[in-house]
Amino acid sequence: MAQNVMSVAQALVLYQGYIQQQIRAISPAMRNVPTLVVADPRTGQFVPLSYPQMLSEVQRKTDIGINEAVKYAQALGYTVVQ
Repeated sequence: MAQNVMSVAQALVLYQGYIQQQIRAISPAMRNVPTLVVADPRTGQFVPLSYPQMLSEVQRKTDIGINEAVKYAQALGYTVVQ
């Protein structure tokens, strides 16, 4: 693959690492506070999630987890392909 292209699976791994880094940086008392507001691509509704909840979404490869992983990789300048 070209240098700026990655698969969805690679984007999920990249985003999972970022989320884990954020969890380690947050104080334990604040970890379960819903601080991320993300769109559910199936319903179009916005959903508040904590970082551990987002990590679960990514690990389970839900629509939300995949969508956010792809957006994160694209923000870093990658093109994400199936």
